Parts: sequence; structure tokens; C-alpha cells
Amino acid sequence: MDPKYNMKSISSEKKFPIWPLFLIITLWVVALIIAPEEKSLKAGIKPVYVHVALTWMGMLSLSISAIIGLYGVFAKNKNIYRWIYIIFGVSVGIYILGYFSSMVSSYINWGGVPFQEPRFVSTLNVIIASTLTAGVMLFVPWEKVKSALTTFPVLFIFWTMQTERMVLHPDSAVESAPLGIRLSFYGMFIFALLFYIWWVLYLERVTRK
Repeated sequence: MDPKYNMKSISSEKKFPIWPLFLIITLWVVALIIAPEEKSLKAGIKPVYVHVALTWMGMLSLSISAIIGLYGVFAKNKNIYRWIYIIFGVSVGIYILGYFSSMVSSYINWGGVPFQEPRFVSTLNVIIASTLTAGVMLFVPWEKVKSALTTFPVLFIFWTMQTERMVLHPDSAVESAPLGIRLSFYGMFIFALLFYIWWVLYLERVTRK
């Protein structure tokens, strides 16, 4: 086989379309523009839509990562481990985006970022725990142990949820909102989910050997 042809074949196998990402972001922005405002926050609800969507997706994706990680502990198929690491990395990335979007939302609506607020502190602690977990996974030689470690951030989240005190985050804020605002929150979550799926598939493709 011609080496040049083989290299081109490998390169083409690793390519993954970027246009779905631009489409998701474009539709997300359009949905954000037409989404209804809220009585007290007015247009300030717009960044909250994004923040809530990314936060929901971050928690869901870390939970998915933990479930697949537990499966990896007992799995015999070694190919599953690459998926586990990709999903875990993307999940941590989504959770971090949720944290930064919360900072933007707080600054727009309250004129500053309440770093001392319990929810901000616990979220940052989860990010630190997730980052440290990823660091430990780099040095652990056993695949099953690394797979099991992906459950740690979720366990940490559940522990902090039991101990934190919410100040700027009211209980059931979405459920008590008008129908249009509730539907907007759920719609934004769908876009966050699509973004998560694209990110996972993109990394899976470009990291193929």
C-alpha cells in the first residue's frame, strides 16, 4: 500500500465535522434571543438560562460518567476505557463551563460574583476534586481503578448538596416559573445536551489510533 495513501486514510478517519457545533451554537443563540424575560430579572434571565442548562448538563454528565465508570470496573472489553476517559473529561469540562456561566450570570444580575456564597464554594470544590481525580488517573496504571475513580466527583457533589446552604439559589426556581420560562430552561438544556454529545463524539474521533 502506498504510504501517502495510508496516511491520508488515517487522517480522514480522524476528521469530525465542525459544522454541527456551529449549528448548535447558532440555534442556541437564536433561542436565547427569543426566550421570554422574567419579571424581576428582565433580560438578566438570559444568562441564567445558559447557566442552568450547563449546570444541569454538568451534573447529569458526571453522573453518566460515574455509571459508565462503574461498568468499566467489571467490563472485560478494554475498548470501553477510552470512552470512559473521554466522557469523564468532557463531563468535567461541561461542569466547569457551568461554573463560569454562573459567574457571568451573577455579575450581570447582581453586579458581582459572590465567591463566598456556599453554592459557589461547593461548585469550585467539585471542580478541584474532579481535576485532582483526573490528575490521579494519569498516574494510576490500573484501568479498573481509574474507571472507579470517575465516581468520586459525583459522590462529592451529593455530599456537598447535603451540607451546603443556598443563598442566591432559591429552591425549585424553574418549577415555580411561568410556563414560557420553564420551557426555555428545558430548551436550553437540550442544546447543552447536544453540545455535550458533539464534544464526546469529536474527541472520540480525533483520538483514535
